[in-house]
Amino acid sequence: MVVAACWCAVGVGLDFPKEWFHLTNMLCTLLVLLLLLLMQHSQIRDMQALHAKAGELIRSTEGRYNQMIGAGRCETHESEQMVRDRQADA
Repeated sequence: MVVAACWCAVGVGLDFPKEWFHLTNMLCTLLVLLLLLLMQHSQIRDMQALHAKAGELIRSTEGRYNQMIGAGRCETHESEQMVRDRQADA
């Protein structure tokens, strides 16, 4: 907040030249890009942990449903068929 106030004060003092707007646009774009990369990295890490936990839960169950571990590598229609088979047995 303080940085934005200082940025505006300096901009008003310099009568906001055209380069001022270009620099502001570039810095904001870079900041958004860095934040998106950071969020994507943390989401990927969370999903990997979730997949590991789900795989371990599937492995620990008895029966023929261990094939669900590889459901992420299947085609869409194959994984939908696995879900329908599981629901039919329940």
